[in-house]
Amino acid sequence: MHTYMLEEMSDSVAEHCGANRDDVLRVLSEYWSDKIAHVWQVDDVIEAAVRTGKPITAQAANDVLQDVFDHLDCEYGITWTTIEVALEDYDFELRRLSPDDWPNVYGIFNVRREDESGGIRFGSEDNDLGNLPDAVALAEKLARENPDKVIVIESVSDCRLCVPRMSVVGVDGEIVVE
Repeated sequence: MHTYMLEEMSDSVAEHCGANRDDVLRVLSEYWSDKIAHVWQVDDVIEAAVRTGKPITAQAANDVLQDVFDHLDCEYGITWTTIEVALEDYDFELRRLSPDDWPNVYGIFNVRREDESGGIRFGSEDNDLGNLPDAVALAEKLARENPDKVIVIESVSDCRLCVPRMSVVGVDGEIVVE
């Protein structure tokens, strides 16, 4: 067990049970001294999703992680490939999210007119949470300025591929997010 994980566990136990953190850390360190465990976390699923251009929330990442666990083949274990394959089967519909949930989406987004290349990027490897509201705001602005033109919001992967995830269009003065 990695030291930082033991420290995180100790902090949690100390906070929730009122125990002394150092005592908890000592007990956990002794317990894990003759064992190994490879631990996968929601953060790992989020990292893989962002890397592969799949927008995701922490709750959805937890669902993917639970699905991986439920279908675990103990002979092979869990690898990054296991997580990436689980994400291939995962379809996160941004269109179904309430605008109130947009700030909770991890991802890097590109906004452009459908008939143009390039676009404006929102987010980076170091800034992958909460980019969707700004991307949608720009798409809505562009839709107002370019009536009847489709504005696409794409998710961006590490290999710089852009995958369309949402579209915004201005029709008869109304902005439609699809």
